[in-house]
Amino acid sequence: MLIKNPDKVEIIFVMAEENEVLLSETKKRKRPWRAAVRKAAKKAKLVELKSTPSNENEEILKDIKEKFKLKIKKRKEKKRALKVDKSKPKDKKEELVDKLTSSRFRYLNEQLYTMDSADAKNLFAEDETAFQAYHKGYRSQVEKWPINPVNVIIKHLRKLPAESVIVDLGCGDAKIAKTLGKKNTVHSFDLVSNNPLVKACDMSNIPIEDQSADVVVFCLSLMGTNLADFIREAHRILKTGGIVKIAEVWSRFKNLKKFLRALEQMGFKVANEKLLNDYFELITLKKIGKIEKKRPLGLTLEPCFYKKR
Repeated sequence: MLIKNPDKVEIIFVMAEENEVLLSETKKRKRPWRAAVRKAAKKAKLVELKSTPSNENEEILKDIKEKFKLKIKKRKEKKRALKVDKSKPKDKKEELVDKLTSSRFRYLNEQLYTMDSADAKNLFAEDETAFQAYHKGYRSQVEKWPINPVNVIIKHLRKLPAESVIVDLGCGDAKIAKTLGKKNTVHSFDLVSNNPLVKACDMSNIPIEDQSADVVVFCLSLMGTNLADFIREAHRILKTGGIVKIAEVWSRFKNLKKFLRALEQMGFKVANEKLLNDYFELITLKKIGKIEKKRPLGLTLEPCFYKKR
């Protein structure tokens, strides 16, 4: 059965475009050409729906419409919650504490991006409160993001077989282990162990046997100046055919093509690369061979500094 009212399809696709604009939060697009590609894909889908007979067309339209309504509803609820928070007056002492917390977070963040992993581990070892202060500031930043990349990664990992072994490097609060730990074996590592699920280690020297992992995750954790060491360790512990998931802020990639080419010189194949909400870059790698170069040209990321508000 053909679609009786093609105008419904057009309305839904307009809703999709408007929803994407809302999610961008007036942020300047880093890659304008992606909008044109997405628009062309939506037009192609529209033509397909109009021309392909199907008894499920009406159900598909209803499902798409409900999904966008739900997204818009959630966004409105989030905006209302933010307005409520802003309307609550803070006393001077509370404001001062917030400013000091933010200032310490920015300092620690800058240090982590400009030192190697061994020095970063020593930094937190010398000051036990520093790691807590950093992650408190980090959680505050997460609330402002249009999307949290760890949730996208978890969605992909849910499809893995039950016997799969996942290694989460720079795990923070170990959200992957908390979500998938009952189904899969999840090893969570960070510079400091802040809960029983996390093991403290330097990511350039992971206490995991060779070729024992099915998936390695770097979610916003390629922070040290020696990130080539992290990629080599991932290659060492991965089984042949194993997967690496990398999520990073898009602005950190000075030259994405060179970065991907460098990863391929370290024994990986780029299986997929996707930009999430014009904010985060999600890269999927597959281990296919031996490392050709230990420190290939182009394997660099720009520091991600948070501005003082």
